[in-house]
Amino acid sequence: MAILLLWTGCEKKELPQNVVSTVGDKPISYDEFLFSYLTMPKHPSNITEREARLQQMDYLNDRMHLFLSAEADGLDESPEILEKVDYIRNRETLKYLYRKEIWEQLPVTDDEAWAEYKRENIEVKVRHLFAESREQAQQFYDRLQNGESFESLAGEAFQDSVLAANGGDLGWLTVTSLDPLLVDSVYNARLGMPTQPLQSSFGWHVMKVEDIKQNVFLSRDYFEKNKETYVNSLRSRRATRQSQAYVKQALTGKTVTIKGEVLTKLLQVNQTHLRMQRRESPLPAPSVDDLQLLKIARDSDEFLNETLVEFTGGSWTVLEFLDQIRRMPPMQRPEKLYDRGALSSHIIDMARDNYLLDIAREKGYDQAKPVEQEVERWRRSVLASEFLRRIQLVAYKEENPEKWAERRALYERIKAENPAVVDTTNLFQDVKPVDLEKRVQAIPMVLRSNYSW
Repeated sequence: MAILLLWTGCEKKELPQNVVSTVGDKPISYDEFLFSYLTMPKHPSNITEREARLQQMDYLNDRMHLFLSAEADGLDESPEILEKVDYIRNRETLKYLYRKEIWEQLPVTDDEAWAEYKRENIEVKVRHLFAESREQAQQFYDRLQNGESFESLAGEAFQDSVLAANGGDLGWLTVTSLDPLLVDSVYNARLGMPTQPLQSSFGWHVMKVEDIKQNVFLSRDYFEKNKETYVNSLRSRRATRQSQAYVKQALTGKTVTIKGEVLTKLLQVNQTHLRMQRRESPLPAPSVDDLQLLKIARDSDEFLNETLVEFTGGSWTVLEFLDQIRRMPPMQRPEKLYDRGALSSHIIDMARDNYLLDIAREKGYDQAKPVEQEVERWRRSVLASEFLRRIQLVAYKEENPEKWAERRALYERIKAENPAVVDTTNLFQDVKPVDLEKRVQAIPMVLRSNYSW
Protein backbone atom coordinates (compact mmCIF):
# COMPACT_ATOMS: atom_id res chain seq x y z
CA MET A 1 0.00 0.00 0.00
CA ALA A 2 1.27 3.44 -0.89
CA ILE A 3 1.70 5.62 2.20
CA LEU A 4 2.98 9.19 2.34
CA LEU A 5 5.15 9.67 5.44
CA LEU A 6 5.51 13.08 7.05
CA TRP A 7 8.88 12.96 8.79
CA THR A 8 9.96 15.61 11.26
CA GLY A 9 11.62 18.47 9.42
CA CYS A 10 9.92 17.83 6.08
CA GLU A 11 8.14 20.73 4.44
CA LYS A 12 4.85 18.86 4.44
CA LYS A 13 1.75 20.07 6.24
CA GLU A 14 1.62 18.51 9.69
CA LEU A 15 -1.56 16.79 10.81
CA PRO A 16 -3.55 18.05 13.81
CA GLN A 17 -2.24 17.02 17.23
CA ASN A 18 -3.26 13.48 18.19
CA VAL A 19 -3.98 12.57 14.54
CA VAL A 20 -1.49 10.02 13.23
CA SER A 21 -2.92 9.56 9.76
CA THR A 22 -5.54 10.77 7.32
CA VAL A 23 -7.07 8.66 4.58
CA GLY A 24 -8.67 11.13 2.20
CA ASP A 25 -10.44 13.42 4.66
CA LYS A 26 -10.86 10.73 7.36
CA PRO A 27 -8.54 11.14 10.38
CA ILE A 28 -7.13 8.28 12.46
CA SER A 29 -6.29 9.38 16.00
CA TYR A 30 -3.35 8.31 18.11
CA ASP A 31 -5.80 6.76 20.59
CA GLU A 32 -7.28 4.61 17.82
CA PHE A 33 -3.81 3.56 16.74
CA LEU A 34 -2.74 2.66 20.28
CA PHE A 35 -5.89 0.62 20.95
CA SER A 36 -5.33 -1.32 17.73
CA TYR A 37 -1.60 -1.74 18.38
CA LEU A 38 -2.18 -3.20 21.85
CA THR A 39 -5.25 -5.36 21.21
CA MET A 40 -5.00 -6.34 17.52
CA PRO A 41 -1.27 -6.31 16.71
CA LYS A 42 -0.41 -7.16 13.12
CA HIS A 43 3.38 -7.28 13.29
CA PRO A 44 5.61 -10.39 13.52
CA SER A 45 8.25 -10.94 16.19
CA ASN A 46 11.76 -9.56 16.17
CA ILE A 47 11.22 -6.36 14.22
CA THR A 48 11.93 -2.85 15.50
CA GLU A 49 9.37 -0.73 17.33
CA ARG A 50 9.49 1.67 14.37
CA GLU A 51 8.70 -1.09 11.86
CA ALA A 52 5.97 -2.54 14.09
CA ARG A 53 4.20 0.80 14.40
CA LEU A 54 4.42 1.50 10.68
CA GLN A 55 3.03 -1.94 9.88
CA GLN A 56 0.14 -1.36 12.29
CA MET A 57 -0.47 2.02 10.68
CA ASP A 58 -0.49 0.37 7.27
CA TYR A 59 -3.14 -2.04 8.56
CA LEU A 60 -5.28 0.79 9.95
CA ASN A 61 -5.04 2.81 6.75
CA ASP A 62 -6.16 -0.22 4.76
CA ARG A 63 -9.05 -0.73 7.18
CA MET A 64 -10.11 2.86 6.48
CA HIS A 65 -10.03 2.16 2.73
CA LEU A 66 -12.19 -0.91 3.31
CA PHE A 67 -14.62 1.14 5.42
CA LEU A 68 -14.91 3.83 2.73
CA SER A 69 -15.49 1.10 0.15
CA ALA A 70 -18.21 -0.45 2.31
CA GLU A 71 -20.02 2.88 2.62
CA ALA A 72 -19.75 3.50 -1.12
CA ASP A 73 -21.17 0.01 -1.69
CA GLY A 74 -24.15 0.74 0.59
CA LEU A 75 -23.30 -1.93 3.15
CA ASP A 76 -23.80 0.56 5.99
CA GLU A 77 -27.57 0.41 5.36
CA SER A 78 -27.81 -3.38 5.28
CA PRO A 79 -29.95 -4.99 8.05
CA GLU A 80 -27.02 -7.22 9.06
CA ILE A 81 -24.75 -4.24 9.75
CA LEU A 82 -27.48 -2.16 11.42
CA GLU A 83 -28.19 -5.06 13.78
CA LYS A 84 -24.53 -5.29 14.77
CA VAL A 85 -24.24 -1.54 15.30
CA ASP A 86 -27.35 -1.66 17.49
CA TYR A 87 -25.74 -4.37 19.62
CA ILE A 88 -22.55 -2.30 19.93
CA ARG A 89 -24.51 0.79 20.97
CA ASN A 90 -26.31 -1.16 23.69
CA ARG A 91 -23.07 -2.58 25.11
CA GLU A 92 -21.28 0.77 25.00
CA THR A 93 -24.27 2.43 26.65
CA LEU A 94 -24.09 -0.08 29.52
CA LYS A 95 -20.35 0.56 29.86
CA TYR A 96 -21.00 4.29 30.06
CA LEU A 97 -23.67 3.73 32.71
CA TYR A 98 -21.07 1.84 34.76
CA ARG A 99 -18.54 4.61 34.21
CA LYS A 100 -20.85 7.47 35.24
CA GLU A 101 -22.84 5.82 38.01
CA ILE A 102 -20.10 3.74 39.62
CA TRP A 103 -16.51 4.29 38.46
CA GLU A 104 -16.53 8.09 38.55
CA GLN A 105 -18.26 8.08 41.94
CA LEU A 106 -15.27 6.39 43.59
CA PRO A 107 -12.41 8.91 43.96
CA VAL A 108 -9.13 7.65 45.43
CA THR A 109 -6.86 9.90 47.50
CA ASP A 110 -3.05 9.78 47.45
CA ASP A 111 -3.03 8.27 50.95
CA GLU A 112 -5.43 5.54 49.87
CA ALA A 113 -3.29 4.81 46.79
CA TRP A 114 -0.21 4.53 49.04
CA ALA A 115 -2.09 2.11 51.30
CA GLU A 116 -2.95 0.04 48.22
CA TYR A 117 0.73 0.02 47.24
CA LYS A 118 1.56 -1.35 50.70
CA ARG A 119 -1.16 -4.00 50.37
CA GLU A 120 0.35 -5.20 47.10
CA ASN A 121 3.63 -5.70 48.94
CA ILE A 122 2.07 -7.98 51.54
CA GLU A 123 1.93 -11.76 51.14
CA VAL A 124 -0.31 -13.93 53.27
CA LYS A 125 -0.46 -17.68 53.82
CA VAL A 126 -4.15 -18.48 53.58
CA ARG A 127 -6.38 -21.47 54.25
CA HIS A 128 -10.08 -21.50 53.38
CA LEU A 129 -13.27 -23.53 53.20
CA PHE A 130 -15.66 -22.97 50.29
CA ALA A 131 -19.46 -23.06 50.55
CA GLU A 132 -22.21 -22.43 48.03
CA SER A 133 -24.44 -20.68 50.58
CA ARG A 134 -24.05 -18.43 53.60
CA GLU A 135 -25.81 -21.04 55.72
CA GLN A 136 -23.28 -23.75 54.83
CA ALA A 137 -20.39 -21.34 55.45
CA GLN A 138 -21.87 -20.46 58.86
CA GLN A 139 -22.04 -24.16 59.70
CA PHE A 140 -18.35 -24.54 58.82
CA TYR A 141 -17.50 -21.52 60.99
CA ASP A 142 -19.51 -22.86 63.95
CA ARG A 143 -17.84 -26.28 63.69
CA LEU A 144 -14.41 -24.64 63.63
CA GLN A 145 -15.35 -22.71 66.77
CA ASN A 146 -16.34 -26.02 68.38
CA GLY A 147 -12.93 -27.56 67.80
CA GLU A 148 -13.04 -29.11 64.33
CA SER A 149 -10.18 -28.26 61.96
CA PHE A 150 -9.86 -26.97 58.40
CA GLU A 151 -8.25 -30.31 57.54
CA SER A 152 -11.22 -32.32 58.79
CA LEU A 153 -13.80 -30.11 57.05
CA ALA A 154 -12.01 -29.71 53.71
CA GLY A 155 -13.27 -33.05 52.44
CA GLU A 156 -16.83 -31.74 52.71
CA ALA A 157 -16.02 -28.30 51.32
CA PHE A 158 -14.10 -29.18 48.16
CA GLN A 159 -14.56 -31.34 45.10
CA ASP A 160 -10.98 -30.46 44.17
CA SER A 161 -8.88 -33.37 45.45
CA VAL A 162 -5.83 -31.22 46.18
CA LEU A 163 -7.71 -28.71 48.35
CA ALA A 164 -9.67 -31.51 50.00
CA ALA A 165 -6.41 -33.26 50.90
CA ASN A 166 -4.43 -30.21 52.07
CA GLY A 167 -7.13 -28.65 54.21
CA GLY A 168 -7.95 -25.81 51.83
CA ASP A 169 -4.40 -24.47 51.87
CA LEU A 170 -3.95 -21.79 49.19
CA GLY A 171 -0.30 -21.22 50.08
CA TRP A 172 1.38 -17.83 49.85
CA LEU A 173 -0.26 -15.12 47.76
CA THR A 174 -0.52 -11.35 47.63
CA VAL A 175 -3.58 -9.90 49.32
CA THR A 176 -4.66 -8.04 46.19
CA SER A 177 -4.58 -11.20 44.06
CA LEU A 178 -7.66 -12.46 45.90
CA ASP A 179 -11.19 -11.90 44.65
CA PRO A 180 -11.95 -8.15 45.01
CA LEU A 181 -14.74 -8.85 47.50
CA LEU A 182 -12.31 -10.66 49.82
CA VAL A 183 -9.28 -8.34 49.79
CA ASP A 184 -10.22 -5.95 52.60
CA SER A 185 -11.57 -8.69 54.88
CA VAL A 186 -8.45 -10.84 54.50
CA TYR A 187 -6.18 -7.81 54.91
CA ASN A 188 -7.90 -6.98 58.22
CA ALA A 189 -8.27 -10.58 59.43
CA ARG A 190 -6.80 -11.55 62.80
CA LEU A 191 -3.77 -13.79 62.39
CA GLY A 192 -4.55 -17.46 63.05
CA MET A 193 -8.30 -16.93 63.57
CA PRO A 194 -11.03 -18.12 61.17
CA THR A 195 -13.13 -15.34 59.69
CA GLN A 196 -16.87 -15.06 59.77
CA PRO A 197 -18.44 -16.19 56.45
CA LEU A 198 -17.20 -13.97 53.59
CA GLN A 199 -18.89 -13.63 50.21
CA SER A 200 -16.88 -13.57 46.97
CA SER A 201 -17.86 -13.55 43.31
CA PHE A 202 -17.84 -17.37 43.41
CA GLY A 203 -19.66 -18.19 46.64
CA TRP A 204 -18.95 -18.12 50.37
CA HIS A 205 -15.75 -18.72 52.31
CA VAL A 206 -14.41 -19.15 55.81
CA MET A 207 -10.77 -18.09 55.71
CA LYS A 208 -7.77 -18.10 58.01
CA VAL A 209 -4.57 -16.08 57.60
CA GLU A 210 -1.81 -18.28 59.00
CA ASP A 211 1.23 -16.09 58.34
CA ILE A 212 2.20 -12.72 56.84
CA LYS A 213 5.24 -11.45 54.94
CA GLN A 214 5.72 -7.71 54.39
CA ASN A 215 8.17 -6.12 51.95
CA VAL A 216 9.70 -3.38 54.10
CA PHE A 217 11.59 -1.75 51.22
CA LEU A 218 8.88 0.48 49.82
CA SER A 219 9.92 3.18 47.35
CA ARG A 220 8.19 6.55 47.15
CA ASP A 221 9.77 7.15 43.74
CA TYR A 222 8.45 3.85 42.42
CA PHE A 223 5.03 4.61 43.89
CA GLU A 224 4.84 8.05 42.27
CA LYS A 225 5.78 6.63 38.86
CA ASN A 226 3.15 3.91 39.14
CA LYS A 227 0.52 5.65 41.26
CA GLU A 228 -2.16 5.39 38.60
CA THR A 229 -1.84 1.60 38.74
CA TYR A 230 -2.64 1.56 42.45
CA VAL A 231 -5.42 4.12 42.06
CA ASN A 232 -7.08 1.93 39.42
CA SER A 233 -6.51 -1.25 41.43
CA LEU A 234 -8.28 0.17 44.48
CA ARG A 235 -11.00 1.84 42.43
CA SER A 236 -11.64 -1.39 40.52
CA ARG A 237 -12.06 -3.34 43.75
CA ARG A 238 -14.42 -0.74 45.17
CA ALA A 239 -16.33 -0.68 41.90
CA THR A 240 -16.89 -4.44 42.11
CA ARG A 241 -18.62 -4.00 45.45
CA GLN A 242 -20.42 -0.81 44.45
CA SER A 243 -21.73 -2.28 41.21
CA GLN A 244 -23.43 -5.07 43.14
CA ALA A 245 -25.10 -2.54 45.42
CA TYR A 246 -26.09 -0.37 42.46
CA VAL A 247 -27.65 -3.26 40.55
CA LYS A 248 -29.48 -4.48 43.66
CA GLN A 249 -30.99 -1.04 44.20
CA ALA A 250 -31.77 -0.53 40.51
CA LEU A 251 -33.60 -3.86 40.30
CA THR A 252 -35.67 -3.39 43.45
CA GLY A 253 -39.19 -4.52 42.65
CA LYS A 254 -38.14 -6.19 39.39
CA THR A 255 -38.79 -9.89 38.91
CA VAL A 256 -37.41 -12.56 36.59
CA THR A 257 -39.26 -15.88 36.27
CA ILE A 258 -37.72 -18.72 34.26
CA LYS A 259 -40.15 -21.37 33.02
CA GLY A 260 -38.66 -24.58 34.41
CA GLU A 261 -40.26 -27.04 31.97
CA VAL A 262 -39.21 -25.02 28.93
CA LEU A 263 -35.71 -24.57 30.37
CA THR A 264 -35.42 -28.34 30.79
CA LYS A 265 -36.37 -28.96 27.16
CA LEU A 266 -33.87 -26.37 25.94
CA LEU A 267 -31.15 -27.87 28.14
CA GLN A 268 -31.69 -31.31 26.64
CA VAL A 269 -31.15 -29.91 23.15
CA ASN A 270 -28.15 -27.82 24.21
CA GLN A 271 -26.50 -30.83 25.84
CA THR A 272 -26.81 -32.80 22.60
CA HIS A 273 -24.91 -30.18 20.60
CA LEU A 274 -22.57 -28.59 23.14
CA ARG A 275 -21.68 -30.89 26.00
CA MET A 276 -19.81 -33.49 24.00
CA GLN A 277 -17.81 -31.09 21.84
CA ARG A 278 -14.07 -31.60 22.17
CA ARG A 279 -11.70 -28.68 22.50
CA GLU A 280 -8.68 -30.08 20.68
CA SER A 281 -7.05 -26.74 19.91
CA PRO A 282 -5.47 -24.40 22.48
CA LEU A 283 -6.59 -21.42 20.38
CA PRO A 284 -9.53 -19.31 21.61
CA ALA A 285 -12.88 -20.46 20.29
CA PRO A 286 -16.50 -19.40 20.87
CA SER A 287 -18.53 -21.40 23.38
CA VAL A 288 -21.25 -21.77 20.75
CA ASP A 289 -20.90 -20.96 17.05
CA ASP A 290 -23.52 -19.98 14.48
CA LEU A 291 -23.88 -23.51 13.10
CA GLN A 292 -24.49 -24.93 16.57
CA LEU A 293 -27.11 -22.25 17.24
CA LEU A 294 -28.87 -23.18 14.00
CA LYS A 295 -28.89 -26.85 15.02
CA ILE A 296 -30.21 -25.98 18.48
CA ALA A 297 -33.00 -23.88 16.94
CA ARG A 298 -33.84 -26.68 14.48
CA ASP A 299 -34.07 -29.31 17.22
CA SER A 300 -36.09 -26.95 19.43
CA ASP A 301 -38.69 -26.39 16.72
CA GLU A 302 -41.57 -27.86 18.75
CA PHE A 303 -41.14 -25.35 21.58
CA LEU A 304 -39.38 -22.40 19.90
CA ASN A 305 -42.37 -20.11 20.47
CA GLU A 306 -42.92 -21.13 24.09
CA THR A 307 -42.09 -18.53 26.74
CA LEU A 308 -38.72 -19.22 28.36
CA VAL A 309 -38.59 -16.28 30.77
CA GLU A 310 -40.91 -13.56 32.01
CA PHE A 311 -39.59 -10.37 33.58
CA THR A 312 -41.06 -7.07 34.65
CA GLY A 313 -42.06 -5.34 31.45
CA GLY A 314 -41.48 -8.19 29.01
CA SER A 315 -40.76 -11.81 28.17
CA TRP A 316 -38.66 -13.92 25.78
CA THR A 317 -39.57 -17.06 23.93
CA VAL A 318 -36.92 -19.70 23.28
CA LEU A 319 -36.52 -18.31 19.76
CA GLU A 320 -36.05 -14.75 21.05
CA PHE A 321 -33.47 -15.91 23.59
CA LEU A 322 -31.48 -17.85 20.97
CA ASP A 323 -31.68 -14.86 18.64
CA GLN A 324 -30.10 -12.65 21.31
CA ILE A 325 -27.24 -15.15 21.63
CA ARG A 326 -26.86 -15.13 17.83
CA ARG A 327 -26.52 -11.33 17.77
CA MET A 328 -23.54 -11.42 20.13
CA PRO A 329 -19.98 -11.53 18.78
CA PRO A 330 -19.03 -15.24 18.94
CA MET A 331 -16.24 -14.70 21.48
CA GLN A 332 -18.64 -12.84 23.80
CA ARG A 333 -21.33 -15.52 23.88
CA PRO A 334 -22.07 -17.11 27.28
CA GLU A 335 -20.43 -20.37 28.21
CA LYS A 336 -21.82 -23.68 29.48
CA LEU A 337 -25.26 -23.32 27.94
CA TYR A 338 -25.63 -27.06 28.60
CA ASP A 339 -25.51 -26.53 32.40
CA ARG A 340 -28.77 -25.69 34.17
CA GLY A 341 -27.21 -23.32 36.70
CA ALA A 342 -25.07 -21.53 34.12
CA LEU A 343 -27.93 -21.20 31.62
CA SER A 344 -30.26 -19.84 34.30
CA SER A 345 -27.62 -17.31 35.37
CA HIS A 346 -27.12 -16.17 31.77
CA ILE A 347 -30.85 -15.65 31.31
CA ILE A 348 -31.05 -13.62 34.53
CA ASP A 349 -27.99 -11.57 33.55
CA MET A 350 -29.48 -10.79 30.15
CA ALA A 351 -32.74 -9.67 31.76
CA ARG A 352 -30.73 -7.56 34.22
CA ASP A 353 -28.88 -5.88 31.36
CA ASN A 354 -32.23 -5.19 29.73
CA TYR A 355 -33.36 -3.31 32.85
CA LEU A 356 -30.08 -1.41 33.15
CA LEU A 357 -30.22 -0.43 29.49
CA ASP A 358 -33.62 1.17 30.09
CA ILE A 359 -32.12 3.17 32.98
CA ALA A 360 -29.18 4.27 30.84
CA ARG A 361 -31.47 5.39 28.02
CA GLU A 362 -33.64 7.37 30.43
CA LYS A 363 -30.49 9.25 31.47
CA GLY A 364 -29.57 9.86 27.82
CA TYR A 365 -26.35 7.87 28.07
CA ASP A 366 -26.96 6.19 24.72
CA GLN A 367 -26.50 9.62 23.10
CA ALA A 368 -23.44 10.67 25.15
CA LYS A 369 -20.46 11.82 23.09
CA PRO A 370 -18.06 9.08 24.36
CA VAL A 371 -20.65 6.45 23.44
CA GLU A 372 -21.12 7.96 19.99
CA GLN A 373 -17.35 7.95 19.46
CA GLU A 374 -16.99 4.30 20.45
CA VAL A 375 -19.96 3.24 18.36
CA GLU A 376 -18.56 5.04 15.32
CA ARG A 377 -15.11 3.49 15.80
CA TRP A 378 -16.57 0.00 15.97
CA ARG A 379 -19.04 0.69 13.15
CA ARG A 380 -16.09 1.45 10.89
CA SER A 381 -14.38 -1.74 12.02
CA VAL A 382 -17.45 -3.91 11.41
CA LEU A 383 -18.00 -2.42 7.95
CA ALA A 384 -14.33 -2.86 7.02
CA SER A 385 -14.40 -6.52 8.08
CA GLU A 386 -17.61 -7.21 6.19
CA PHE A 387 -16.39 -5.60 2.97
CA LEU A 388 -13.10 -7.52 3.24
CA ARG A 389 -15.04 -10.77 3.50
CA ARG A 390 -17.01 -9.91 0.38
CA ILE A 391 -13.94 -9.30 -1.77
CA GLN A 392 -11.87 -12.19 -0.38
CA LEU A 393 -14.16 -15.17 0.19
CA VAL A 394 -14.59 -17.45 -2.81
CA ALA A 395 -18.25 -18.01 -1.92
CA TYR A 396 -19.11 -14.39 -2.78
CA LYS A 397 -17.25 -14.64 -6.10
CA GLU A 398 -19.08 -17.83 -7.03
CA GLU A 399 -22.45 -16.44 -5.96
CA ASN A 400 -22.22 -13.27 -8.07
CA PRO A 401 -19.02 -12.87 -10.13
CA GLU A 402 -20.06 -9.49 -11.54
CA LYS A 403 -20.81 -7.98 -8.13
CA TRP A 404 -17.57 -9.41 -6.76
CA ALA A 405 -15.59 -7.79 -9.59
CA GLU A 406 -17.40 -4.47 -9.05
CA ARG A 407 -16.45 -4.48 -5.37
CA ARG A 408 -12.82 -5.28 -6.15
CA ALA A 409 -12.71 -2.38 -8.62
CA LEU A 410 -14.43 -0.09 -6.11
CA TYR A 411 -11.82 -0.92 -3.47
CA GLU A 412 -8.93 -0.15 -5.85
CA ARG A 413 -10.57 3.14 -6.87
CA ILE A 414 -11.12 4.18 -3.25
CA LYS A 415 -7.45 3.51 -2.47
CA ALA A 416 -6.30 5.57 -5.44
CA GLU A 417 -8.60 8.49 -4.63
CA ASN A 418 -7.85 8.54 -0.88
CA PRO A 419 -4.09 8.27 -0.29
CA ALA A 420 -2.96 7.69 3.29
CA VAL A 421 -0.82 10.39 4.91
CA VAL A 422 1.00 9.41 8.11
CA ASP A 423 2.53 11.87 10.58
CA THR A 424 5.38 9.94 12.20
CA THR A 425 5.96 12.70 14.75
CA ASN A 426 2.54 11.98 16.22
CA LEU A 427 2.87 8.24 15.63
CA PHE A 428 6.10 8.00 17.65
CA GLN A 429 5.19 10.68 20.20
CA ASP A 430 5.47 8.43 23.27
CA VAL A 431 8.67 6.60 22.26
CA LYS A 432 12.26 7.80 22.68
CA PRO A 433 14.26 7.72 19.41
CA VAL A 434 16.62 5.08 20.79
CA ASP A 435 13.69 2.84 21.72
CA LEU A 436 12.31 2.93 18.18
CA GLU A 437 15.17 0.67 17.11
CA LYS A 438 14.59 -1.93 19.83
CA ARG A 439 13.22 -5.29 18.79
CA VAL A 440 9.66 -6.17 19.78
CA GLN A 441 7.84 -9.48 20.00
CA ALA A 442 4.46 -10.40 18.60
CA ILE A 443 1.65 -10.48 21.15
CA PRO A 444 -1.72 -12.26 20.90
CA MET A 445 -4.93 -10.46 20.04
CA VAL A 446 -7.35 -9.59 22.84
CA LEU A 447 -10.39 -11.23 21.31
CA ARG A 448 -13.03 -11.03 24.01
CA SER A 449 -12.89 -7.24 24.28
CA ASN A 450 -13.49 -6.79 20.54
CA TYR A 451 -16.69 -6.70 18.53
CA SER A 452 -15.64 -9.31 15.99
CA TRP A 453 -18.21 -11.38 14.12
